[in-house]
Amino acid sequence: MDVPISEHKILHYFNRQRVKEYCKEFGWTEITASNRKQLFIDFCKEMRLSYSYNPVFLISFLTCMNDKGEAKLDEIVDSFTAYYENRRESGLKAEKRKCIFTKGNYTAKDVQSLILSMPFRRFEDMGYMHHSKYMGVLQIDKSIMRNLTEEDKENVLNYCYQALNRYWNE
Repeated sequence: MDVPISEHKILHYFNRQRVKEYCKEFGWTEITASNRKQLFIDFCKEMRLSYSYNPVFLISFLTCMNDKGEAKLDEIVDSFTAYYENRRESGLKAEKRKCIFTKGNYTAKDVQSLILSMPFRRFEDMGYMHHSKYMGVLQIDKSIMRNLTEEDKENVLNYCYQALNRYWNE
C-alpha cells in the first residue's frame, strides 16, 4: 500500500527489499527505471478497450506533449474533445456506449474529469504518467521520457490508431 505524503513523495507500507522476492513468488515483472519504457510501449501495443478513451487520450497527450514530456491538461481536453466531435460531425457514433459524448451538453470540466478518472488514471496507476495538479500538466514518467525516441512515439501513435481501428470495426 502506498500513501501519498505530497505530490511527489510517497510512503510505502511494505519492505522494499522484498519486492524481488514477491516478483519471483507471484510471477510479476519488477518495474524499474531501466524497463519502464519498454513496459509502457508493450502496454500501449496490447491495448484492450471497453471504450475508445485510452488511445484517444494517448494520441492527444503525445501530440500536445513538449520535449520535457509534459502536456497541458487544457490542451489535452481540447484535442480529446475534438476527436469525438469530429466523429459526430461526420455522422459516426461518438462512442459505442453511453457517455458524455453520446449524451451531449457537456463542458470542458466534464471532459477533464472523464480523462482524469478513466484513461489517465490507468497510466498513472501503472507509474507511466503523473499529474501536476497545481500546474495543470500531465507528464510522462521521466525514466520513460529520458529514453523515448521519435520512433518510439511514432510506434505508440500507430498502436493507438490500430487499437481504434480494431475497436470501431469489431
